[in-house]
Amino acid sequence: MPHASQSMTLFVENGRFEIDPTEPEADESPDIQPPLGEPANGLIAATTNAAAIHTGIKKGNVHLDTCLFDTEPALDPDTWDEVIDTTFTSTTGYARIGSYEHAMNLNIAHQGPGTYRLRLHAKGRDSQPGASRRRNSKPSAEHYLFHIWPAPAAPETVHKATDTIGRTLRTRLATMTERGAKWSLDDWVGPLTVNVTDGTFSLQDPDAQTRPQPTGLISTEKDWALISTTASTGTVTVTLHPADRDPGPDPLSWDEIAEAVVRSTTGHLVLCTANGPTKDHEDTALHGSRQYGIRVHTRRTADGEDYLVQTWMHGKK
Repeated sequence: MPHASQSMTLFVENGRFEIDPTEPEADESPDIQPPLGEPANGLIAATTNAAAIHTGIKKGNVHLDTCLFDTEPALDPDTWDEVIDTTFTSTTGYARIGSYEHAMNLNIAHQGPGTYRLRLHAKGRDSQPGASRRRNSKPSAEHYLFHIWPAPAAPETVHKATDTIGRTLRTRLATMTERGAKWSLDDWVGPLTVNVTDGTFSLQDPDAQTRPQPTGLISTEKDWALISTTASTGTVTVTLHPADRDPGPDPLSWDEIAEAVVRSTTGHLVLCTANGPTKDHEDTALHGSRQYGIRVHTRRTADGEDYLVQTWMHGKK
């Protein structure tokens, strides 16, 4: 039996929540070294004094339970999609699970400074991937359970890894590591729901004058990259990946991939539809006025049309 536990509904943002070593009323946070990396296991990345947990939704409420033990509890992965054991080290003897201004009251470093084993269970991450919900919305189907006990440092153990969110992260991160690419999940925007009314969406300067003539998946003119959708009207899902250099084609399975070059003379390539900029108003021209490579991936899924759009600096300015 746990000697302490707590349950709460936690509001998460930017597709993650964290283990934070900052004590209430503290002027500064303890040192976090090495820096927190990406969740190569598809669920959690941990470093000294901190950890980050990757959620399925982008923003909204999730269920969170934490149980503190003196010794390792029994393993019961049956009802969970993902179950991972990892080591968490606290140099201060203080850490809480939370998201921005909201956190549990439990100090998970419950036996002071030292190493702890952290078993994280997760389910429901595939229920609403990329969704954004208001703070007062009903909790999503996502549920996380932590079992934490003091233990020597040990290699990570993956007991179960079955959800699509985790598989996608593991595949992408492994491929980018092989390519030597340097990027963060924080660079990705989406998935976004885009309402198309004329069979297209675009990355463009909203004031651009010359609309490309559609000639395939992607067509370009100055300050305008036009992307053609299969459906003439309705919603499609779009994820943006602006990068400094070409990240290479995404390693997941896609029906079609096309590349082009677009010149931005104004330093603005904003996600737009025929009705103008989307409410997200994301700008992918990260390096101002210059040429950009653009790569569009598309596929049909059970939920409709899915697009991944990569942009990067191309050639000389």
